[in-house]
Amino acid sequence: NLLERFRKLVKYEPLFSADVVIATDGASTAAELFVTSSGDSHFINHFKTVLKGIRDAVSGGAITEIKQVRGGLWRYQQNFKPTHFFLPGDYDNRGPLEQYLSQQPLGHQSLFQLEIKYIPLDLKNNLKTALAITLERMGTTDGDAATEMESNIGEGSILSTIWSSGNVIMLWDGRAHIDINLFTHDESGQWHDQFQNTFKKVAKENVMAAKGGGSWQLNTVLRDEQPRGYG
Repeated sequence: NLLERFRKLVKYEPLFSADVVIATDGASTAAELFVTSSGDSHFINHFKTVLKGIRDAVSGGAITEIKQVRGGLWRYQQNFKPTHFFLPGDYDNRGPLEQYLSQQPLGHQSLFQLEIKYIPLDLKNNLKTALAITLERMGTTDGDAATEMESNIGEGSILSTIWSSGNVIMLWDGRAHIDINLFTHDESGQWHDQFQNTFKKVAKENVMAAKGGGSWQLNTVLRDEQPRGYG
């Protein structure tokens, strides 16, 4: 539109383009306002003041929602020479350090993406059995484990198991892809490594036994890990 063309023509800061939606409380319709400003280094503060004035001026109150604010390009300063170099120690890091020290770890989460090279027809039951055997070998069958399977979702299935020290959710898309979301209160990644290797081995053994032989491969194509906690 015209305002966007103007923004691209001016190019350099201070340059701002804003998109805001204005509506009255409870109304089914709204107005969308586009603003482009050049030369105002304090545009954001001035724009907030204008929006507050609109909300106060409308009878019954108005709602303003800023959808987007875009700036211009930084101005290039040829042969620029800074007046001062700032080192990490020149900044006040007390806030981030306090937040870091306040963190309380709760566990470890891993997300696995597995790809299947050969797909048997009864993979839903194979995966359920393989997961149960894997958890048993990992020592999670302490009497409080609960497993649920939902297979009336498209062509695949969802398996979820919860026990006292963790949980795992497995999603099969009905074809060649499996997602596993694993969480344990054990903060080390070693338990997750063992789970991954055990599940792949057990799944292969289970499918091979059900098919009476043949070839079947389950490969890890992606793995993400992150600690879990609060603070």
